[in-house]
Amino acid sequence: MNRTVKPRSAARKSVVAKGKTSLKKSAKTTATKKIRRESPVKKLSVKEIQARTAQRAYEIFEQRGHSHGNDFNDWVEAEKMVLAEV
Repeated sequence: MNRTVKPRSAARKSVVAKGKTSLKKSAKTTATKKIRRESPVKKLSVKEIQARTAQRAYEIFEQRGHSHGNDFNDWVEAEKMVLAEV
């Protein structure tokens, strides 16, 4: 099973030599890849995630009527909610 892999430039030359236009196809593929990379993605820093998590955990604490002792559970639940938004 000896397969030799041609370098990309050699492969393009052989396709062009056969009369096929592969350069147009590769240009379309490149344009598609650029669009995918430029799609809007929320990127938050660790500090921003922690700040949002803290705020959300406090809101959960308030909704429970300010009962103490569940801070860890509130934080974990808030973290899940914040990370689901990202």
